[in-house]
Amino acid sequence: MVNLYRIVRGLLISPGYSLTVVVMLALGIGATIAVFSVINGVLIKPLPYRDSDELVALLHRSTIDGANLAASTSTYFTYIDHNRTFESIALWISTDATVTGTGNTEDIEALKTTHEFLSTLGVDLAHGRAFLADDDKIGSPKTAIISHGYWQRRFAGSRGILNESITVDGEPHTIIGILPQTFMFPGETAELILPMQPIRALAYAGPRGENGIARLKKGATLADANRDIKRMLPILYESFPPPPGISSEVVNASNIVPNLTTLKRHIVGDLDAALWILMGTVALLLAIACANVANLQLARNELRSVELATRFALGGSWRVVAGGILTEGTILSLVGGLIGLLLASLGLPIFLAMAADHLPSTQKIGIDFNIVIVTASLSMAVGLIFGLVPALKYRRQNVGVILLSSGRSQGISKEGNWIRSSLMVTQVALATVLLVGAGLLIRTADSFRKIDPGFIDPETIQTVGFSIPESTISALDLVVLTQNEIQRTISEIPGVTSAAFVSTLPLRDGPDAGFFVEGRSGGVESEFRFVSPEYFQTMGTPLIAGRAFEWSDILQSNRKVTIVSENLAMAVWGSANAALGNRIRASERADWQEIIGVVGNVRHEGLTKPAPRTWYRPPNDEMAQWLGRSVTYVARSDRAGTVPFLERIQDAIWSINGNLPLASAQTLEHVRDSGFALLSLTLLLFSLTATIALVVGVVGIFGVVGYLLAERTREIGIRMALGAQADALMWMFMRRTILLVLLGMTLGLAGAAVFGRLLESLLFGVPALDPSTYVVASLILLCTAIVASYLPVRRITRVSPAIALGTN
Repeated sequence: MVNLYRIVRGLLISPGYSLTVVVMLALGIGATIAVFSVINGVLIKPLPYRDSDELVALLHRSTIDGANLAASTSTYFTYIDHNRTFESIALWISTDATVTGTGNTEDIEALKTTHEFLSTLGVDLAHGRAFLADDDKIGSPKTAIISHGYWQRRFAGSRGILNESITVDGEPHTIIGILPQTFMFPGETAELILPMQPIRALAYAGPRGENGIARLKKGATLADANRDIKRMLPILYESFPPPPGISSEVVNASNIVPNLTTLKRHIVGDLDAALWILMGTVALLLAIACANVANLQLARNELRSVELATRFALGGSWRVVAGGILTEGTILSLVGGLIGLLLASLGLPIFLAMAADHLPSTQKIGIDFNIVIVTASLSMAVGLIFGLVPALKYRRQNVGVILLSSGRSQGISKEGNWIRSSLMVTQVALATVLLVGAGLLIRTADSFRKIDPGFIDPETIQTVGFSIPESTISALDLVVLTQNEIQRTISEIPGVTSAAFVSTLPLRDGPDAGFFVEGRSGGVESEFRFVSPEYFQTMGTPLIAGRAFEWSDILQSNRKVTIVSENLAMAVWGSANAALGNRIRASERADWQEIIGVVGNVRHEGLTKPAPRTWYRPPNDEMAQWLGRSVTYVARSDRAGTVPFLERIQDAIWSINGNLPLASAQTLEHVRDSGFALLSLTLLLFSLTATIALVVGVVGIFGVVGYLLAERTREIGIRMALGAQADALMWMFMRRTILLVLLGMTLGLAGAAVFGRLLESLLFGVPALDPSTYVVASLILLCTAIVASYLPVRRITRVSPAIALGTN
C-alpha cells in the first residue's frame, strides 16, 4: 500500500524540489489550457445557431485571378427562385447608422439584412418580432431591430420601447424587436438591424458587394449546393442585365464559379492555422517541462537510492516503491495543474482582449466544466509520464550493489546517466525549436515595418470618419460644400499641417472599377478612391508627375479631372509623364476625365499584397451618392492620437454642423498595424512561450547539474584534497553539460527546419531557413545553458575539501 502521508511529508521537507516542479508544471499546463480554451471555443465548438453545420456562406470565385466574390441582389433572387438545395437564403451588409431624436446624436454600427436573415440563422428574438417579407418591400413602413446591449444602454431595458419610433439616418423607424442577449454575429458588433429592401428591377448580373448566407436542406451537402449554384449561374446572366458600361460578353467571360463554404469555415478563415501553431508551441513547452521534471525526479531519486534499496532489501515490492514514485509525481502534477488552471483563467481575458479583432465574436471562449476536466486529465497524464521514467528505472536495480556502494560514495549508475542525458538533450532540442520559431516571427514583424505602404509617418496622421445624413443636408452639392468646410476648419486647428478626406482609407479594400481609355478598345481593371485636395500632401504620397487636385477643379470650373497611380500609368502608357493629358471614363456613357497627375503606389489591399493599380477622383455629387455620404478625414499633426486633439477635431466639426458624430477615430499607424495584428499577437504569444521554455530549460539544467554535483560531492572533495585545481574541475564538469547542450541544439535545429515550414503561412520577407535566425537562437540558448551549468559548478568547487569529505 502506498503511504500517502509519508509521500506528502517527503515533498514538504524538500520544498525547493517540490516548488520547482510545481512552478514548471503550472507554467506548462496553464499555457496549454489557455490556448486550448481558445481552440475549443473557436474551432471545436459549433456556432451558436440552430443546426449550425447546415449554414453556408454564399461565395463565388473568379477563375481568372482567383479572387473571392460575395453575393448580390441578383444572386439572391436567382437562388431563391431556382435553387434545389437551400432551405432559406439571406443577404446582409455591415454599415454605419446615425441615430437622432432619442438624446445625443449617435453613430452606431448596424446590419442591413433581408427578412430571412434571423430565421436562416435560427435565432429567436428576446422580445417583439423579426422582419417579415413586407418589411423588405420598398415603400413599406420603416422598421428596426435593436441589440440587447443597445436596448439596455440607450433605453434602460424598457419594454415600452417596442413599437416606438427612433430616427435612423434621418428617417423614422419603428422598433419591432429586441435581439437575445447571447446573439453575436461573426466579426460584427452591430447594435441595430435594418431591412435591406433589395430591388429586383435595379439588380445587375454577377456577384457584387453584399454578403450571403444560406441554410442547406436536410440531406443536402456542400458539394450538392456548389453544383446547384453552377447550374443557376447561366440563369442569373440571362435574367439580369450587366452593370452599366459593361457588355454581356464581358460579364459572361468573367468565369465566375461557385465557391461555397461552411459558415464556420468562412468565419474562422486562416485563424485555425495560427491557433494550431500556438497549440503546438505550448505542447512543446509542456514537453520541456515534463522532461525537466522527470530529470529532476531522477536526480532526486539518485540521492535517495540507498533509501529505496533498503526498502527493497527489507521486502518492499517494486510495485509499492514505483507506486510511491508515481503518486508523488501525480500529486505534484495535480497541484501544478490547479495553479496552471488559475493562471489560465487569469491570463485568458488578457489574451482575448489582445485578440479581440481576430477572434470570431460569435464564439464564447472561457474556462468551462469541460476545460476543468481536460485540465485534471492532462495533469494526471503528465504526473504519470514524468513519474514513470524513474519508476521503471528501479525495476531492475541491483540492491546489493547500491548498498555496497553507499559505504564508499553515492555513485551514479550508467543507466541513470543515460536517461538524464537523454532528457536534457530533449528539452534543449525543444527549446531550440521554440527559440528559432520566435526568431523567425520577430524577423517577419521587422520586415512588415520596413514595407513602404505609400504614405509616411502614420503615427502623426489622425483619421476620423463620419456620415452626413440626408435629414441633416439633403442636397448632394451641399454635402460636398460641407465636407470642404469641415476640411478647412480641421486644417486650421493649431498643430495641424494639412487635412483632407478620402472615401476609403489605405490598407482597406476599396471598390474595383475598371475604366475605358480614349482611343483604345477594351477596359482596364483597377480600383478607385475619391480623395479631396491636399490628400496626397497630408498622406505623404509622392506626386510623380503633373499636379494634384485643387478645390477650383470642383467648386468653380467643375473640371472633369482624375489622377492615377504610377503602376497604372506604367502599365497603360509606359511612363508617368506619358499618362498626363490622356482621358479615361468609368463606362461607355460616362463623361471623359483628363489625367492631370500621377502619384506613388499605395498598398490599398494590405501590406502583404502589391499596390493595386488605382485611379483617384475628386469629391463631387457622384461621390456623395455612391458612398452614402460617408468619408474619412485625415489630419497630420504631432498631437495625433491624443484625447485633446480629438476634442478639437470634434469642436471643429460641430462648428460646421452640430449633428455630425465622430466614428472610427484612430491614427493611421493603428490602421497600418491592424494589417498584421494577428501576426503581432502570434509573435507575442510565441515569444512568451519561447521565453518561458528558455527559463524552464535553464532552471532544469541548473537543478539537474546541481543534483549531479551533489551526488559527487565526496568525489570532488577527494580530487581537491589530492591537489586538483578548481578551474580544472569546473571545466571537467561543465564540459559534459555543454556537449549535451550542443547535441540537443543540433537536433533542435533540424527540428526547427521542419517546424519553420509549418510557420511559412505566417512568415513574410524571411525564409523558413533563415541562417541568421538559427545562429542567434543557438547562441542565446548556448550562453544561457553555460551560465545555468556554471553557477552550481562554481559553487561546489569553491567548497573546502574538508567539508566536502565530511571530516569537518
